[in-house]
Order: sequence, then C-alpha cells, then structure tokens
Amino acid sequence: MSRKSIPLIGAILLVLNTMIGGGLFLNPKQLALVAAALSPLGYIIAALLVLPIVLTIADLARLQPVSGGLYAYSKTYLSPFAGFLSGWGYFLSKATSAAFLLHMVNTYFCSQIPFLQDINPLLLDASLLFLFASFHIVGISISGKMQYLFSVLKFTPLTFGFIAGFMTFDKANLSIMPAEFSLATLSTILPTCIYALVGFEIICAIGGFIENPVQNIRRTILIAFAFVSTAVVLFQLLMFGALGAPLGDTVFPMLALGTQFVGQYIIIAKIMNGLVFAAVSGGAFFMIGSNCWNLHALAKNGHFPCATSLTKLNRFGAPWVALLLQACTSITMIGISSNQVPLQTMVIFGLFGAFLMSSFAAVQAGRKGLLHLPVIVPILAIGTCSYVLAICLNNIIKFGISFSFLSFFVGGCALAFYAHTTKKEARP
Repeated sequence: MSRKSIPLIGAILLVLNTMIGGGLFLNPKQLALVAAALSPLGYIIAALLVLPIVLTIADLARLQPVSGGLYAYSKTYLSPFAGFLSGWGYFLSKATSAAFLLHMVNTYFCSQIPFLQDINPLLLDASLLFLFASFHIVGISISGKMQYLFSVLKFTPLTFGFIAGFMTFDKANLSIMPAEFSLATLSTILPTCIYALVGFEIICAIGGFIENPVQNIRRTILIAFAFVSTAVVLFQLLMFGALGAPLGDTVFPMLALGTQFVGQYIIIAKIMNGLVFAAVSGGAFFMIGSNCWNLHALAKNGHFPCATSLTKLNRFGAPWVALLLQACTSITMIGISSNQVPLQTMVIFGLFGAFLMSSFAAVQAGRKGLLHLPVIVPILAIGTCSYVLAICLNNIIKFGISFSFLSFFVGGCALAFYAHTTKKEARP
C-alpha cells in the first residue's frame, strides 16, 4: 500500500468495497428460506445489535488513529497481552475470510468456465490470493484506481438490483409469512445478518494513513455502516418483494431477479450475476491490503521473532514480507481444513473476540473520561459480542473445533511467548 494519505471519500469507498459482497448479494436466499417476508427484520435487529460495537470502535479509532487499530486499543487500555490476543485473533480471522471469499469466487467461475474445472481448486485459490498480494507489493494502492474499479463492479449490480426489484415488486409477496417464526427462529438468521454488517473496522488497520485521521476515521466508519445497513435492508425487501417464496430456492438470487426483470435478454442477468462475484473478490483484495498492517503492528511491537523482516517496507511503502506471510497463512488455513463450517465459526469467534476486548478497552477509556460516548454504549457492545460468541461456542459444540485455526492461533501465541522471553533475557 502506498504511504500517500487516503482522503475521506477514498476511506469510505475502501470500507464499502470490503463490506459489500457475499453478505448482501448471497444472503437473500438463506434469509428468505427461514423468515420469508420477515427476512428484512433480521437485518434491522442485527444493525441495532451491532450499532454499539460500531460506535465504540469509531470512538476508539478517534482516540488512536494508528495502524493495527484493534490491537492498539486493547494494548493501550487493557494490557500488551490483551492487545496481542486481540490483534492476532483478528488477523487470522481476516486472513481466513479473504481466502473464503476468493474460494467462493473461484467456485462460481469454475461452474461457468469449463476449462477451469480441470484445475485443482486449491491451486486456483492460491493463485488468486498471491496475485492480489503481489498487486499490493508492487504498489497498486487500495486507495487508487483499483478502488474505483471494484467500486464500479459492486455498485453496478447493486443499482441494477434496486431497479429490478422496484420494477418487479409485488406487494402481495409481503404477506408470505414463514410456517413457524419465533425468537428461536430469528436467532438462527441473526448471525448471518450480523456477519454481513461487519467489515467497518477494517479501516482501523490503516488508521495512520487517513487524511486528518482524528476526524475522518470516525466519519468513515459511521457513514459506511449507515450506508450498508440501509442497503442490506432495502435489498432484502426488494428481492423478496420481487421474487417471493421462490427466492429461498434460487442458487443465484441476482440471476433470478435479473431474469425476471429483463426477460429474454438473459445475458444481462448473467453479466450482473458475474459482476456480483467479481465484486466479492474486491472485498478480498481490500481485506488483504489492510489486514497485513495488523501483522506489521504486532511485529513492530515485538510480539514475534524476526520482527525486522516482518516490518520491512519496500520502495512502494508495502510490508511485503507481511503480505506474503498473510497469503501463506490464508491458503494453508483453508487447505488443511477438512470441514469449513468449524473454520468459519472460529473466524467469527476470533473477530468478535477482538471486538469484545476493544469494548472492554473502551470501558476503561470511558472511566478516564476519554470517550465521547456514554459508558453504557461499550457495555451494550460487550453484550452483543457475548451473544455472538455464545452462538459460536454452541456451533463449536455441534460441529467441532477447527484444528487448523486453533493450530495457527496457538502457534502464534507460542512464537509471541518466545519473542517475549528472548527480549527479557537480552535485557541487561
């Protein structure tokens, strides 16, 4: 990533490019299957649950607009150990999420392009992952032309979806209720809805590169979250209003909506569906470019041996060793996992574990009179994080633990302990 400062509009687009993707475009099927016409309600409740976390992270980012944000918050207001656990868990979660997004993209394009079906899927995932990492290494900035390219790729199908949904909307579909709907039913779709609303925090990883960061990083988080929260509710509403109950049976929601809207011009619907998956790859691209700075921050603060190598910047200002190590971590993680459900569960566990520690850090900052928020806000954030973590634990009990994620997490902790011990012994 270039060391050039990122303006407010560039920062907002970066976060939107990270947040808008698989969640918004692919969730409609899953939500409609469970909640029918009530599915937009899941997003509304999820947004209200996540809002305290957003406000908390935004205020912490204002206090410390530095690279490796979530790590820095816990380190400053809790302890260096808490900072490490937060930063390392978050880094692994985002590294794995990027690999999942690219795997999703490759799976789709393999289904559409016959010659790709003869190539090992893991090789395709690794190729795209290292390609994106190399883009950042050679100085293709996440705030430059690639950002505008992926913005077009995202907003074209999004705009098409809004127009198609509005033009084919049938209010009779809104009377289609699920066979059974209760708080228990709602709880089954809330994690899906919540996960579609995270990603706002990615800007904290590169907080030091934002223009006028004390003001703009907070604005970036709040504006991006408000936009995405509104977009997912409206998109789900229009999708179900246009397609009704059959939405729950579609493989590709955008393709089904586009086919209904353009009729015999099905090629347009296919292009829009292809752009959806191209847009998903954009989320991975920006995740890779931002997340490497979390690893850079951990190494810079002495949590790993060979910190000099991990913190190296090339002439483009990119932490090239951290980028390559992140790519290796990502592909190894999904390559050795025989079951992706436990791995995805632990990804969410690591993400919300970092949010939880940041929320506790905010409570400490509030006690010192540093927050602009009432202390009740981070306390509510702690409640949401605890709720999501409880769901993750329940899923771990049901589906098992991901030994690949656990191995990386424990291995990183062991390296950090070794670095800490070596550093102590080196002191006079």
